[in-house]
Amino acid sequence: MCPTFAEDIHRNTSDLSMAKRLRDNYSDLLKHHKNIGWLVWDGTRWKKDQKVAELYAHTIGENIRKEIDWFKKGRKDFNTIEKGLMGAATRAESQKGFENTLKAARTLPGINADDILFDDHPNLYNCLNGTVDLYNGDLLDHNPEKYLTQLCPTNYNPDAEFPMLEKHIRRIMGDDTALSECLKECLDSVK
Repeated sequence: MCPTFAEDIHRNTSDLSMAKRLRDNYSDLLKHHKNIGWLVWDGTRWKKDQKVAELYAHTIGENIRKEIDWFKKGRKDFNTIEKGLMGAATRAESQKGFENTLKAARTLPGINADDILFDDHPNLYNCLNGTVDLYNGDLLDHNPEKYLTQLCPTNYNPDAEFPMLEKHIRRIMGDDTALSECLKECLDSVK
């Protein structure tokens, strides 16, 4: 016997169903790693952030309420459906509901990041304005697929000057301009 639409709605309001809704809406912004916890993509890096993960879980109830408004248009059997969905929205918005949603989501493909190696690119240096490829000095766009969690709190400037470094080089080279320039060229060629 096939389930009615109302039975299907009721069955799809479980904690696992709520976790799948979370994944479907936020898997590009939200990951969970067993040793790190919840990570959220903030546009520059994956940042450990339990509170934002909870905020995403809180939106599930709001999204269900939007579904209710959509379903109301043109359905004659909506009273039964509305009760099931309203109950799901209320459960999803409760403390226990969003905790259960997050707990169930941790193991779902798309959210589970236990097999991902974060910060596994020693040649990448993440700055506010992009990610520097230390091999060639190129400034790359931030990329969530690189799974970087660290962020230098400054912008990368390839034309920046380093007067203290230059002063130090001159000092250790005995104020010999030719040796100082030679050492700077050697250092500049190591990328």
